[in-house]
Amino acid sequence: MTLCAVMAKRSPKKVDLWSAKLIPDKPFRLTTTAMANKKAEIIWATLSSKQKYRQPAF
Repeated sequence: MTLCAVMAKRSPKKVDLWSAKLIPDKPFRLTTTAMANKKAEIIWATLSSKQKYRQPAF
């Protein structure tokens, strides 16, 4: 997750909008924790519903 946060900080256009908005407003460690939490929620939801992950359209 740290690598994702570093990439979002260096080039915000290459990451999703949520991550790009989070980086300038929050401390770095809080950002990495939030990104890890979001990924964990996505993984849990996909595994529990037994469906393929569909990325949001926006």
